[in-house]
Amino acid sequence: MTRTPSESRRRSARIERLLASAESKCRRTRRQARPAPAAAPELPVRAAVPAAREVVVVGASTGGPPVVVDLLRGLGTAFAVPVVIVQHMHADHLAPFAALLTRQTGREVQVAVDGAPLEAGRTYLAGPTRHLVLRRLAGQLVLGLVDSPPEHGVLPAVDPLFLATAQACGRTALAVVCTGMGCDGAAGAVELRRRGATVLVQDRASSVVWGMPGATVAAGGADEEVPGDRLAARVLSLTTNPAARGGRP
Repeated sequence: MTRTPSESRRRSARIERLLASAESKCRRTRRQARPAPAAAPELPVRAAVPAAREVVVVGASTGGPPVVVDLLRGLGTAFAVPVVIVQHMHADHLAPFAALLTRQTGREVQVAVDGAPLEAGRTYLAGPTRHLVLRRLAGQLVLGLVDSPPEHGVLPAVDPLFLATAQACGRTALAVVCTGMGCDGAAGAVELRRRGATVLVQDRASSVVWGMPGATVAAGGADEEVPGDRLAARVLSLTTNPAARGGRP
């Protein structure tokens, strides 16, 4: 059904109010969050170093939308490395969230389409019904949508994206694990680090729920813990080709 302009504006306004309400609740509950249980790291601690990047992959859940907005806004429109995001969110809100991100950050954000090549300066958001992955075809990174059961109780999940990115990109990827419940993304982060990629996690103090970031740290999948409002600056400092256009680094 085609919506009139006024209906579209009202729908967008409802989504913005929903996200504003979620952010307010996040502030009130942040200090009540429980960290993930500690476990022995699987990989040695190492210093993150700047490198040429082909892609930045992001996983977020509870409390994530405001952090994602800040991240994309901080990267700016001149940051040409493609950004691919999995945000746990009700299916009906994902497409409006992509539109909201475009308006609030100035970056072009679109819901991922199966088989679409990654383009410089674009941001891609996982849609509601299939897992999002990255593949390399004839040297080009392309988006893939996978029909498979939910993981960690969610669809789409972060781990399929991270694991596929580790295989397709290795050291040329940079991953960010934002606030969220559960442990989605931890296994993928470990594999990313094993293949030489850099993984940043949002720190405990700025997270609404230090579940996903905490599980990543506990598994040895994190290079650094970074406050939510400093993630963009750290991504920029760890990327030596922020204005690169096309081609593999």
